[in-house]
Amino acid sequence: MAPGASLALAHRGWNVALIDNSTDQLQAAKAAAGEQNIKLLVVEAFSLTSECPPPIAGAAAAFTSAGTLNCFVTEEAVAHFLRCASTIVESNGHLFLPVFDDPALQRFERTMTGQIYSHVLRRGEETSVIWTALCFDLASAILRQPCYTSTVAGDRSKHYMCVSEDRIWTPSALIPLIERSPWTLKLLSSAEVQGGGASGWPFRMMVLANDGGSSQ
Repeated sequence: MAPGASLALAHRGWNVALIDNSTDQLQAAKAAAGEQNIKLLVVEAFSLTSECPPPIAGAAAAFTSAGTLNCFVTEEAVAHFLRCASTIVESNGHLFLPVFDDPALQRFERTMTGQIYSHVLRRGEETSVIWTALCFDLASAILRQPCYTSTVAGDRSKHYMCVSEDRIWTPSALIPLIERSPWTLKLLSSAEVQGGGASGWPFRMMVLANDGGSSQ
């Protein structure tokens, strides 16, 4: 959603930023903007995990995605992300933030606990078999995904394991953080995702204004 929406507004002459943790999404959006001869600022979300960038020529609007936000597992990480995002968007500009709605957490618990998926990936002489398990913890709203990969190339093989974590952020968890940030929540509306793994899931669109926050 975020790349398409940001390109649509940029095509109408808006100064728009796309904040995403997927370099593929950013590169595709940047290439599309170049083909359409429109200006689009792309920002890698993980670049906002350390020091905030100095204020730049502000975008009137910025778009990010639920997948990007969910990579920030702790409240401190999200609070820092919101502070840094405010340096990208001009005063009184807006951040468009789609998130899972609160009832989605129960659906995560029902459908994403205990399943194991496998996938075969072939690249040249290498064949990899990847097993991923889904372990959603309702109390912390964290989705843990242990992953085991076995790769064979000729008579050589290698194996490794890793665990990724995503925090499923919803409005009830985000609103207290927004209230302590430079942003003010201006709109909370129902949203619909079409296509992809989240199609049909309950979503909300949160629109934040960069006006110094309700506490200031």
